[in-house]
Amino acid sequence: MVWQDVCAVGDMAANSKKYVNPAGDAPAICVIRAPDGNFFAVSDSCPHGKGQLHVGDIEEVGACAGGGKPDSSGNIRGGLCIRCPRHDKKFAGGLFFRLEDGSSVVKGSTPHWTPDYKVNTFSVKEEGGRVLVNTDPVQGAVAKRMPVFSKAKRNVSAILGGLCGSPSPSQKGGGQP
Repeated sequence: MVWQDVCAVGDMAANSKKYVNPAGDAPAICVIRAPDGNFFAVSDSCPHGKGQLHVGDIEEVGACAGGGKPDSSGNIRGGLCIRCPRHDKKFAGGLFFRLEDGSSVVKGSTPHWTPDYKVNTFSVKEEGGRVLVNTDPVQGAVAKRMPVFSKAKRNVSAILGGLCGSPSPSQKGGGQP
């Protein structure tokens, strides 16, 4: 368990974020001070397209189509989230990550979202007027890099497949559209 000093408590205003680059080969962390003053920390990299979450917006996501949790009335709500800046206009209104558990949330229905999109969360504490983050994930290695299929990647596969004498998945009819 490694606690890293982030900053003085007073250096982070409510509704702000701070990028933390831990020592060694640990992944970057985004420390967040929520509007109510509570601290959270999540992996800084979006598992879908590697967007840097410390650049994203902190938002209270209300009704959502996927990934939310039921409120006291049974309505599915996203809760307090950070929006991936690379996906702010994709995934039917953005790809969000819940600050409390790292799970992903989408506002609208889309076939491109999967609940497998998750980021790790990290413990944060205030001690001696300082903000400290534990660089070991709370939930272990739940986050995983999701494949991103792009037209350019398919074209490279087709070219390489043609050069090597084996047809690419798209040449066989099994590639991504």
